[in-house]
Amino acid sequence: ATETYQRFVEVMNKNLIRDSRFYFRGVMIIEHPAISKFLKFAGITIFLLYITHGFVRLESLDWEHDRSYSMREFFLYDMHQSMLDTIVFFVIGRLYLYERRGVDQLVYILPMLVGMIYPSWTSTWGFLRHSVSMYEIVCMWPTALFEYVVGVAALDIWIIYKHVRHAHRDGVLLCKLAELLVCLSIFMAPMAS
Repeated sequence: ATETYQRFVEVMNKNLIRDSRFYFRGVMIIEHPAISKFLKFAGITIFLLYITHGFVRLESLDWEHDRSYSMREFFLYDMHQSMLDTIVFFVIGRLYLYERRGVDQLVYILPMLVGMIYPSWTSTWGFLRHSVSMYEIVCMWPTALFEYVVGVAALDIWIIYKHVRHAHRDGVLLCKLAELLVCLSIFMAPMAS
């Protein structure tokens, strides 16, 4: 079992393309590994968006989606926002650092894929079709929705705890809190009304 697990870890952490300078016919095209990492990250993000766009639209799944929203509309109206998010994730996640392996590993790709599919998949769960208002919560929410909310809250608390513990152990807790406050002020404050 240990050998199988070790092989699984190797497969999950193997880069598809090396994080290094890129030459084409003897001419250096990409000088720094960080540029290579960013291009791979952006490319994988766009590729997975394209794949999940088609997957969500499969008639056999009957998932909720906008039938008139094509990839053309995505590139025309929403591509800039996706690329801004990609840049922010790349910088805040410090994916450019030399110690960080590339983002073209299954350990990065699979969570991205799940994160893209999950919202459409949950649209088929009938117990989630309720709003968050006092009346709905008190009078209309089924037991399954309360269980779901408690499960998601417990998972969120566990993830936050793990991040705080890791940052405290590495002595960067204050730095991480400052980054979080900056991110919240940049991305959340403008939307608060």
